[in-house]
Amino acid sequence: MTRVTGTLHHVLGNAEAITEVWVRSARARGHGGGWLMETSARTPITDAHLSLDITPGPAVLVAVAEGQPLEHIEIIVPDADSETLEHCITAAQGTSGRSAEVLDLLRQQIASDLSESAKAVTNSRAAASEAESSAHAAASSASEASRSADAAASADSSASEHEKHAASHATAAARSEKDAQSSASAAAGDADRAKQEADRSTSQAGNAAASAGEAKTHADRAENVIDHVDWYDDRLMVMGTISPPLTGPKGDKGEPGLSGASTWDAITEKPDTFPPTAHKHKVADISDLPSISYEATGMTIPLRTGDGHIRVNTPTFSNDAAPKSYVDRAVAETRAFAETRAIVRQVTSPPSTHELGVLYVIPE
Repeated sequence: MTRVTGTLHHVLGNAEAITEVWVRSARARGHGGGWLMETSARTPITDAHLSLDITPGPAVLVAVAEGQPLEHIEIIVPDADSETLEHCITAAQGTSGRSAEVLDLLRQQIASDLSESAKAVTNSRAAASEAESSAHAAASSASEASRSADAAASADSSASEHEKHAASHATAAARSEKDAQSSASAAAGDADRAKQEADRSTSQAGNAAASAGEAKTHADRAENVIDHVDWYDDRLMVMGTISPPLTGPKGDKGEPGLSGASTWDAITEKPDTFPPTAHKHKVADISDLPSISYEATGMTIPLRTGDGHIRVNTPTFSNDAAPKSYVDRAVAETRAFAETRAIVRQVTSPPSTHELGVLYVIPE
């Protein structure tokens, strides 16, 4: 991941109205043994400054204000520890300032690397084939050495048998002794040759293993180069290095296309007549309608009685409706106060029950 930092601007200064940025891959592609999707990742920003860790390669950055996407721009993120937002935008626009000479050198280097990779693959395969042949030869030599050793042991046993019968067969013993000595000498020679062949086979097997390891190294290097070569439109990335655009300069702007507005015929599921025919719905058709009740119950729709009255609870606030019993009690208290000259009593809060003839005063 590369840390990309920068500040969003407009012609009058920092674009502080931008509160969020969305970033996504310019196209879906393989990455890290899996799938790099085009889905946007949303990140809030403060004071128009952003600092994001982004996967190297082409991406699209979207500026968002109050949840609404305003503008977007393409960027190309290099394979580095960090980079500025301006450089990423410049890389995507192909204005890095590289000359044609630098571009030709880059193309030549890419072609040379690909050629060396192909040669390495060919040499690796040849080395692997030679190593396999050497291994087969070593195995054959070892088998031959084993047969020679068995023959030597057999000859030595035969010599021992001739020596046992030498006393009774003097003439045959002399001849047999001579043959035994010859056989023993030949067996010793065969044993020495078998040992030499075995040593050479062991050496060849070691060389074959080393050749196989070198061949695998070349193959891995060639495969690594091939895995890190990718195209982004007309730009080539090799081992994290992105070339300038390989096509010519951008052409003139074309003629504007047709409007994207829909026609009346293109709109689906519209009414057969317009305006639609007047109609009514039953209460049962409304899914989020509150309950309807005669009682003074909270969060319900009041239902009038047969004589047109509705029921309410004792008021809490000055603009609440009041039931008849509350009004009658207030009138009685007022009348009693007027008739008996009420007693004034200072309290800190209204009492739970009112005493007739007492005027309660709560100081501010």
